[in-house]
Amino acid sequence: MMRSTPSPGLLSSSGSLRSLHLVDIENLVGNPRASAGGIRRGMAAYLRAAAVAPHDLVVVAMNCGLFKHTAFVLDGGWKLRAAHGPDGADLALLEEAPASWTVSRFDRLVIGSGDGIFAERAAEVRAAGRVVWAVSPPASLSRRLARSVDHVRPFVDLRLVPAETVPPAGSPTSRLEPQAQPLTAA
Repeated sequence: MMRSTPSPGLLSSSGSLRSLHLVDIENLVGNPRASAGGIRRGMAAYLRAAAVAPHDLVVVAMNCGLFKHTAFVLDGGWKLRAAHGPDGADLALLEEAPASWTVSRFDRLVIGSGDGIFAERAAEVRAAGRVVWAVSPPASLSRRLARSVDHVRPFVDLRLVPAETVPPAGSPTSRLEPQAQPLTAA
């Protein structure tokens, strides 16, 4: 499927394309009771895999218990959502990003999860001409989601993230190096 040329309203002031990131951090780190350090390393790995740019919107959802002891380490200017119940984080992320809203404001949707619940939203956004990525641990990527996106980026095992690349709590997103280069208009 051919992707449309982004409209000027989708470009940041630097000419880069804007992306919406929906991150189910529990899914990525594989632990609903992860430590604050594990969450910080997980977000650093996600930011690299997803090519997050400073002007992107990042929404991170997690269970209420995890939120209570890790929200303070996620100080990158991201929107944080606490959720409860089965699929709570997934449903909170989907609520944040109706397809029509996403298509009208962003050129790319990046789903930081392997859960199949995101497949329908991914397909809707993709059908409207936007690029859709999934960033997921390969073992937990649903086939349905994989078929619904343009690109699948593997989520790096947390043990492989060098400690010196993990910023201290309160560091701005832009200091997470090395970051992938932002997408730019062709």
